[in-house]
Amino acid sequence: MSGVLVLTGLALEARALAAALGLPRVPGGLRAHYRGPRWEVLAVGPGAAALAARIRACRSPALVISAGVCGGL
Repeated sequence: MSGVLVLTGLALEARALAAALGLPRVPGGLRAHYRGPRWEVLAVGPGAAALAARIRACRSPALVISAGVCGGL
């Protein structure tokens, strides 16, 4: 698998998940955007409300996971 993108609803969720995965924040990017060699975490708002505006900053993943408030609403 080339990469996994995890979308969260809240910056708090993204930050906690990134910390658990050991991912650094993407420099110069969005506030709640973290990336490592295989994992990428991005907060896109509840119900993925800001997905269209924020997805352009991501690499092309092999798998996308909607987690937390993003996936629940």
